[in-house]
Amino acid sequence: MKPTKHDPCIFHGVLIPGKPPLYVAVYVDDLIYFSVDDKVEKLFEMAFSQKLKVDFMGEAEWFLEMKFDWSHISDGNVHCHLSQEGYAATIVEEMGLTNANKSPLMTPYGSGFLIETIPHIEMSPEDHAPLVAKMQSWLGMINWLQMCTHPDLATVFSLLVSNMHNPSPGHVEAVKYVGRYILSTMDLGLQFSSSPNQSLESYIHFPIGSNTETGSPEVTSFCDAN
Repeated sequence: MKPTKHDPCIFHGVLIPGKPPLYVAVYVDDLIYFSVDDKVEKLFEMAFSQKLKVDFMGEAEWFLEMKFDWSHISDGNVHCHLSQEGYAATIVEEMGLTNANKSPLMTPYGSGFLIETIPHIEMSPEDHAPLVAKMQSWLGMINWLQMCTHPDLATVFSLLVSNMHNPSPGHVEAVKYVGRYILSTMDLGLQFSSSPNQSLESYIHFPIGSNTETGSPEVTSFCDAN
């Protein structure tokens, strides 16, 4: 199997000539794998278990703090919703916002609240250090959330992280605004479907088409992050 162009920890390859490929994602000692053909998956399990001791835990429910909710439709199609509600709750608690007001109408980037215009305030190193520590800790946690299941946070994260090493109190308040948005949208995530759906922007069909030059699966996704 070969690593994909997009991520060296995601592998793909044809194990049985003429059969669909297998996709494997590896993170330290955890992995998830998938093929359209059950025989391909069974061959992988048999071959892999001959190399080392491994527990096959069945259909993915949790992976890297991501929750997989599966819906098997009577017509044979499958829907999968990926979310990080537990991790989002941890972020909110870390920011002290568990009991904050929330609204389903909130956006990650406050209307009229321009992060680029927040002034930098001259502060002593002693007064500045706690702000830097908060920004680094909170944005580090938000980064994992926006990378995995919340691309809606990408734009505001990019704006805030550029001020991470020289924040003012206004920047800290801007991060807390994002925290309140996360509190209001903790159950949101990514929805995948094996069939077209009018409520989705796009859908993926397996096997994924490959780049003719690299042989690597080609997937392009877009998000209106605002």
